[in-house]
Amino acid sequence: MEIGLSTACFYPDALTEEALPRIQTLGVGTAEVFLETYSEYSVDFAGELMKVIGDSGIRVHSIHTLNPHFEQTIFSRTERQRRDCLEWYERALDAGAILGAGVYVFHGPARLKGPGGPPNYAHIAPLVRDMAAMAAKRGIRFAWENVFWCWFDHPGFVDELKEYGGTEGLYYTFDLKQAYLSGHDPYGYLSAMRDRLANVHLCDIDGEGNLCLPGRGEIDFAKLGGAIRESGYTGPAILEVYRENYADWRELGEAAAYLGDALSQSSSPKIR
Repeated sequence: MEIGLSTACFYPDALTEEALPRIQTLGVGTAEVFLETYSEYSVDFAGELMKVIGDSGIRVHSIHTLNPHFEQTIFSRTERQRRDCLEWYERALDAGAILGAGVYVFHGPARLKGPGGPPNYAHIAPLVRDMAAMAAKRGIRFAWENVFWCWFDHPGFVDELKEYGGTEGLYYTFDLKQAYLSGHDPYGYLSAMRDRLANVHLCDIDGEGNLCLPGRGEIDFAKLGGAIRESGYTGPAILEVYRENYADWRELGEAAAYLGDALSQSSSPKIR
């Protein structure tokens, strides 16, 4: 399985245009681009990134935006709020199209007031279909990510939304760390996503439940790789960790190499 790196791994030490050369230096050929702020949701900025990528051979598999900017109110009950949010969403999609990204990673609204009952699926289902269609027109798959503090915080969310027709044209991003933080079985998320899996975020988890670089924790990546392949997914696995999970950014290259080996084996190699 091909391994990619998210530019989010370098945040906030390196700007987006600075992170891509680091990925190239590490010998990783696939990237997920984290667009960090409003000025980056533009075709002009995407064009600047393409100049940075140049002839390096780096392929942008996916993009995502900073969740609080517009995703929080994109399903608002008022049309004006939705329209404004969708304008920013479309700008991000246009940037993604310039970059050649095939996936838009969507976090969705947060459960700001606690569980408080399920989302209003009847309201959001047609809006999700519209967002998926907007992405599809640009050759991009709209991939809702499981996030422990957002609506998609449990595997059952997929079938709950499906009951209202909200999964038409919808794909999913599987995030291992978010699955663990949710308290639900990660394999339950993979089972729910089925053949609509379009993107994968991986890290490792140590014996105390802390996030860490692959190879330094206890995740059985051989088993996980088998489950991912069983879903029919053939895309890259994106290494996505936080800045506090490593001392030197060059460690990310070692972790990516380990992850690639571990995912392809019948049993995970020994932890370094």
